[in-house]
Amino acid sequence: MKLVVLTSRFPFPLDKGDKLRAYYQIKELSKHFDVYLISLTDRPISESEKRELTPYCKSVDIQYLQTNKRYLNLASNVISDMPWQVRYFYDCDIAHHIDMMIEEINPDHIYVQLIRMAPYVRNVAHKKSIDYMDSVGLNMAQIGLNQFKRIPFLNKIERRRCQRYESKLFSEFDAQYIISHRDRKAIDTSGKHDVHVVSNGVDTDYFDFVSNQQCEYQAAFIGNLGYVHNDKAAHYLIDEIMPLMTDDFRVLIAGSRPSEWLNIKQRSNIRVFGYTDDIREYYRKARVIVAPIYSGSGQQNKILEAMSLGIPCVTTSFVNESIGAEPGEEILIADDPKRFSGDMLALQFDQELFNKLSYAGRNMVKERFDWSKVTKPLIESIKCNSKES
Repeated sequence: MKLVVLTSRFPFPLDKGDKLRAYYQIKELSKHFDVYLISLTDRPISESEKRELTPYCKSVDIQYLQTNKRYLNLASNVISDMPWQVRYFYDCDIAHHIDMMIEEINPDHIYVQLIRMAPYVRNVAHKKSIDYMDSVGLNMAQIGLNQFKRIPFLNKIERRRCQRYESKLFSEFDAQYIISHRDRKAIDTSGKHDVHVVSNGVDTDYFDFVSNQQCEYQAAFIGNLGYVHNDKAAHYLIDEIMPLMTDDFRVLIAGSRPSEWLNIKQRSNIRVFGYTDDIREYYRKARVIVAPIYSGSGQQNKILEAMSLGIPCVTTSFVNESIGAEPGEEILIADDPKRFSGDMLALQFDQELFNKLSYAGRNMVKERFDWSKVTKPLIESIKCNSKES
């Protein structure tokens, strides 16, 4: 069966959640379908990056969307009801190219990642499905449009547009997917649509278990620091939690796009690091992973990856809602600075608790969040909703 996959960013390197999700889903989908990948990009894609996808794809088609066109798209969208972040990724010439590609491939199914790619296939007659990934209306962490968070009335307009657009797409696709039950509720409050929950997974071989070792840092927070919810969490860790710790308690904060504010906040026991090709090196520097996140959408890959490595995690009940780990057995839950500091200290000195969380967390991720397992509902749904079914 032929499957066309459309993504708004080339799925490598794995430095953003949508790219990671697309890469591993394509890897699993290729075991059941002939995958034809069509990706937009705003930067040159090297041959080495392209080779990361070619083993799993019959063809890899990369379409360059120029930056000046993106901003012209925004300017032309003033009187439209289309969300700005959808218009930002749409180009008429690329749309014509995709139409020709689809006609030539004649796929049994088209799989679209994110609402920003929906306009490219709205008029095609083929069976198609969409991965909302998470609810944009709930999250409003717009990629490339983060300046809206500083302009409340534009943020409000965009949020309403996204919510209407997300709902409108229900009738245009044969199947819909989303990352968590919380996002499912946000995207379809009526409960009338059968939106399939397809969670993120972990490459449990890559994030392999490492037994306890002497660590350079007592705790770490790791994530894409350019996202507002992760930036807020880093602020919270430094301003609310660290004042409750002793001066020799060392914390690492790491991830892409750290703000100037974070770099200024560095001192002897708080270190900030940027992007690395292998995120495991940051995880393994810390005895405990913390994630004081109280807002956002989707699922926190950082927690699942750390648990897969056997590193105990302390996070909020908000984050655990989309993970479902057993508090006190597989994960520790803290919803205020005092509880965070207490749990972080407990894991430094209570080796029995440390070992329990380490082994139980690893086992939970392996049993429930291996990519082959979490992608199974997606594969079954696409087969069910394809032309040949």
